[in-house]
Amino acid sequence: MSIFLCFIAILIFISTFFMKFQTPNLITRVKLLAFTVFAIGIMSSLFVTINPGKIGVQSLFGKVSSDVLYSGLRMVNPLMKIYEFDIRTQNYTMSGVHDEGSKSGDDAIRVLTADGLEVVVDLSVLYRPVATECPKYYQLLE
Repeated sequence: MSIFLCFIAILIFISTFFMKFQTPNLITRVKLLAFTVFAIGIMSSLFVTINPGKIGVQSLFGKVSSDVLYSGLRMVNPLMKIYEFDIRTQNYTMSGVHDEGSKSGDDAIRVLTADGLEVVVDLSVLYRPVATECPKYYQLLE
């Protein structure tokens, strides 16, 4: 939305050059309006809100910053792209039951015993990403 506001402000400013039969006072007011809309657009892109239980990883032109943004209102470079990671404890279930777990279907682990018999293992894993390692995770995902 901030880019849209900046674009509108530039269009308003350019339109003042084509106002030939208007008073200078009106042209000044239109230019002031364009500047105000542009400033609002820039100011709205300076701040980002990181939700509770998440952190933000910053990326600028493909280069990932090692600094993480913790939850709350943060001031960032307007050109930065922010990717949010959920750092709360999460559960992943691998089960032979089709309706159980986050993946539909049978994703249980099948292993062989010492006797050579196949055993189906249902498994639940609790995990939580380490906040300081999330920039490395993002580089691997990207």
